[in-house]
Amino acid sequence: MGPSLFEARLAGDRKGPGGCGCRHAVEMRADGFGPAPTAPDEQVGRERRATQEQGRLERDMRKLRRAKQVLEECGSDSHTENVRIRAKQAQLRALVRENGDLVKRERHRERVYSKARAGNLTPYEVRRVGEETARTAAKAEAIRASFIYAGGRQYHVKKHLIERMEERGIKRDDIVDAIENPVVVRDRKIDPEGRASVQRVGKEATVVVNPDSNAVVSCWKTGKKALRRAMNERNGD
Repeated sequence: MGPSLFEARLAGDRKGPGGCGCRHAVEMRADGFGPAPTAPDEQVGRERRATQEQGRLERDMRKLRRAKQVLEECGSDSHTENVRIRAKQAQLRALVRENGDLVKRERHRERVYSKARAGNLTPYEVRRVGEETARTAAKAEAIRASFIYAGGRQYHVKKHLIERMEERGIKRDDIVDAIENPVVVRDRKIDPEGRASVQRVGKEATVVVNPDSNAVVSCWKTGKKALRRAMNERNGD
């Protein structure tokens, strides 16, 4: 026979009754005086689903906040993460509002405490945190490289574009300049697969943008003849 509830609580077992995350309640009751109080199965199931959903939303918010920190440290835009964090907060508020008798919002479980814990890590944890930070920073750099910000808008960068930039010696600034300050913007075209494209001719490079997906799909250097032709188009010659 195992220890009683009171023995387990006195032992200080963090995983047992009364430990971390324990939600048991202790009540005094004498045998023979009324039935033992039990919660309906429906209520137990509803509470389990509500607490699991709450935990999932809290984990998602911590993950998004860590991503936001890394993006800001790399000097990248974190607007998308802010929008997603607010969406998760709205979902959590709705969950608490619908199940107020079962769950309550615990804001400390939504936050990231990496700075507060930094001085209390073991050497193994320091090594692990360093590795994870390096991997996260690499992911953030890859995310930053997969977008181009020009003219106050965010453009997706396709793999084909990166390959053409490397192959043809085109700089990222040339792409931005063609988007922000084009010599001429040609009419929208539709290819046989139904994909739209618009050419924006810049002084150094010509880029092809899909206006539907807001993606830059290809580029090439703007030659002298092509630039002269584009200037004539702009001037109506």
